[in-house]
Amino acid sequence: AAQEDGWVDPVSWGELWLPEDLPQPTLKPAIAAIVRDGTVRYLMPGLELSIEVNNKPWRNRGMCSFPLAAKWCDVAACDLMNLRIDAYTQSGYRDAEKSILEMKEDGTAGDEDVLSPWEKVWHAPKESVQKTITQLVMLLAEEEGLAVEKGFHVVVVPVEGEALREAP
Repeated sequence: AAQEDGWVDPVSWGELWLPEDLPQPTLKPAIAAIVRDGTVRYLMPGLELSIEVNNKPWRNRGMCSFPLAAKWCDVAACDLMNLRIDAYTQSGYRDAEKSILEMKEDGTAGDEDVLSPWEKVWHAPKESVQKTITQLVMLLAEEEGLAVEKGFHVVVVPVEGEALREAP
């Protein structure tokens, strides 16, 4: 995708980088697909991340990163008709990381090195997932699909009907 359309090639696939001088991103639950030579090979939960700078939306500007899910679903080996997605969040990483650094210095663990319990923040029923997969297939079948005809690509399709959310 072109930079003039609000896209920037990512530098990292494992972490999300958030520069201090840019606004917090908004996110929308999505389905991400690994596409090889125009064919969907894997599906995974994803996020459409965007920020707005000077009234222009950017999909990953400044972040230059696009974290991929740890678990991927091989489309040849999963039941796409019953696929659903749940998303969870857990806080406390910054406090735990700080505590671990302090523990290395003085040798004792702090109270703040405990992560919070997992909290369910989103659920996409199988009907929503099926609609999104259908949108993905239709997108790849149209002229825009030629952009991913060769090589490996990550394609992200937001789940219809899901609202934008503030990043945690």
